[in-house]
Formats: sequence, structure tokens, C-alpha cells
Amino acid sequence: MSSKGCKPNAITYTTLIDGFSKAVRLQEAYDLVSEMSAKRLSLNIVGYNSLISALSKQGMIQQALEIFGDMSSNGCKPDIFTFNALSLGFCKVDKMDEALGTYRDIFLEGVIANIVTYNTLIHAFLRKGKIQEALKLVNDMLFRGCPLDEITYNGFIKALCNDGAVERAIVLFEEMLRKVTKPNHVTCNILINGFCRIGKGQNARVSERPDTSWIDT
Repeated sequence: MSSKGCKPNAITYTTLIDGFSKAVRLQEAYDLVSEMSAKRLSLNIVGYNSLISALSKQGMIQQALEIFGDMSSNGCKPDIFTFNALSLGFCKVDKMDEALGTYRDIFLEGVIANIVTYNTLIHAFLRKGKIQEALKLVNDMLFRGCPLDEITYNGFIKALCNDGAVERAIVLFEEMLRKVTKPNHVTCNILINGFCRIGKGQNARVSERPDTSWIDT
């Protein structure tokens, strides 16, 4: 571009950094950040988020935090995508206390949490078998006006099936039908596998149980 007389600007660099980050070509993304710094060009929120997200997905949370520190030092205010990426990074390396700390930081910064915020934490807790911690987040998300989606439901249905509580999983499945959407193949496969795990593959069907709760209190 430069040889043609067209000098790259901050938007050009950000676009390239975003592309390299998504392709997990992180060294090339870092090199472009260094070029920007040498040219006194500022990286914007999109560029920072791209790097933080890519690093977090690879479990490179320390490097992601370094980028986050640079972001703060340069006066770039984090948004929900920043916090969600950091939360995912902490979950990837089983640092759930830090992930919850990031969740609390969202509200301290005046940012509004979204469904991705909750699903990231909920699924991480469910994978560790900590259903009660996941349920606390459900209560919080409902209190804050964020409804469950099919991804949230699927996580709990899978956790209940893995725990052998297939009947409670069916109750939750029926709630999902009433409140969210039609089940997808992921939901159906989870339930079928759940029945097979307890030797009742022939019973993989749904019936109404209005007087039963999926939350065992």
C-alpha cells in the first residue's frame, strides 16, 4: 500500500489485526500493534477486543491481561465484549474466582451484561459439576432482566443428564419449549444420550409434568 502512495491508517491496521487475531496468527497481530505504536497510531476498542478474545480463546489469559492493561493505560474504555473475552479466558484455565471477579467488574464499570456473559460462566460451572453456583447466576440474570436462551437450557439439561437426573432434565426441557424456542438437534441428542446412560433409550420422549420442578431445592 505504501509503495502505491496509500498510507495505512488506524482503521487499516485494526482491520488487519482483527483478521490475524481471528486466524490465530497472533505474532503477526502483535507486529502490527508495534507498527502502529511506532507511527503514533492508536489502537481502538475493536483492535483491543480482537486481541484479547483471540488470546483468551487460546487460554493465554496472562497475555490477554497485558493487552487489557495497555488498553486501560491508553484510555480505551472496555465494553461488554472485552469483559466477556476475559471471563472466557479465566474459565479456560479454571480460574473461576477471577472469572467471577470480571463479572463483578462489569457492573462496577457501568457496563450491561448480556446472555454471553452469563452462558460463559454458567457453562464453566456446569462443566465442573457446580450446579448450585450456576443456578445462582441464573437467578441473577433473571433478576437483571436477561432471559435464558437455548444455550443456557442445553447446559443445564446436559448437566442433569450427566448426573442421572433425566426426569428433571425432561421437566427443564418442557420449560424450554414453553419459554424459549423449539428444541434443536443438540437438545434432543443430549436427552437421548441421557436416557441411554440410565438404560432407558426406549423412553426418550417427553410428557407433561406441570407439578415438578427442575430445580431441586
